Amino acid sequence: FGGADFDEGHDIAVDAAGRTYLTGVTSSGDLETRNAVQPNLRGDRNAFVARFSANASEIAYATYLGGTSDFGEAIAVDPDGNAYVAGTAGSEFPLLNSVQAGYAGGATDAFVAKLATDGTLAYATYLGGAGADFASDIASIGSGRAVVVCFTTSSDFPMIDALQGDLDNAGADAFISIITVSWFPFLGMGRNSFCRPGCRRCRDSTGCRGPAHGHEGERERAGRWKPPGRELSGKERRDFNAAL
Repeated sequence: FGGADFDEGHDIAVDAAGRTYLTGVTSSGDLETRNAVQPNLRGDRNAFVARFSANASEIAYATYLGGTSDFGEAIAVDPDGNAYVAGTAGSEFPLLNSVQAGYAGGATDAFVAKLATDGTLAYATYLGGAGADFASDIASIGSGRAVVVCFTTSSDFPMIDALQGDLDNAGADAFISIITVSWFPFLGMGRNSFCRPGCRRCRDSTGCRGPAHGHEGERERAGRWKPPGRELSGKERRDFNAAL
C-alpha cells in the first residue's frame, strides 16, 4: 500500500471481523484513496489512515490526514469499527469538533482523530502546548473513549483534574489523556512529582511539588488539585466526570 514516493506504516489494528486498520506517513501524491475525508496530499508529508477487508483484497476507505508535516503513529479500533488515530502534527492540521482551537506552537502538537466505520471523520483535534508534544500510542476503552499516551515538553499542556499539574524540572513528561467526545484529562509522570494523598498543600490546591516537603519518590495519587493550563467550565467538568 503506497505510491511513488516515501510511504511508511507505523501501526496496525484488527477488529473482531478480521478487518485491518493501518496508519502511518506518506509523501506520495498518488496514494490510492477511497471514500477519503482528504483525497489529496497537503504539504510535504501527511498521515494516512486506511481500512482493508478481512482478506486485504478490498479497501473500505483510505485517506490522507494532515496539513504540512504530519505523522500517524498509532491506531486503535472499537467494537463498532470506529478507528482512533494519534500522531504528531504541524501547524496546518485539519480540525473537526476539536477540543483545542488551534495549533499551540512549539515544534509539534500531538493530534487525535476518530473515523467512523464508513471513513467519515467524527473529530480531529490538536493536543498540546507551546513546547513539543508527541503522541505515540492510543487505545479504545469503550463508550467512544480513547486513551492517548506519549510525552510533552509544554508547561502549558491542556489539563483537567490532573494528578500532576506542573512540568517536571527535567523539562519533559509523559502524558495520558482520555478523549471522550470533547473532554480530556492529563497525567504527567515526572520524577518526584507526587505527594501523599493526605498532603494539605494538595488539598488546598497550592500545587504541591513532592520533594519540597518531604515526599520524594512517592508515586501515590494526591487529592484532585487545580492544575495550571487550560481550564474547563464547571459544566464541562461535570459532563466529563459523568462520562468516565
